[in-house]
Amino acid sequence: MGRKTKTAAHGMKKKDVTVTLTPEGVELLDSKASILGISRSELIERIARGQVTSISEVERMGELLIN
Repeated sequence: MGRKTKTAAHGMKKKDVTVTLTPEGVELLDSKASILGISRSELIERIARGQVTSISEVERMGELLIN
């Protein structure tokens, strides 16, 4: 996963947020973030900003990075 930082790439200071997921949800989030080579926090940020709209989009992005 990516390096942890309190300053987002989006030019703003980050705010701590607690998210509760099932163990399977955490595994899936980590897996998708790993495919993209980013942290789970950055993946959530991208989803919130509409930069990633679906899990299948993450998988396609990962395939592009691998190929």
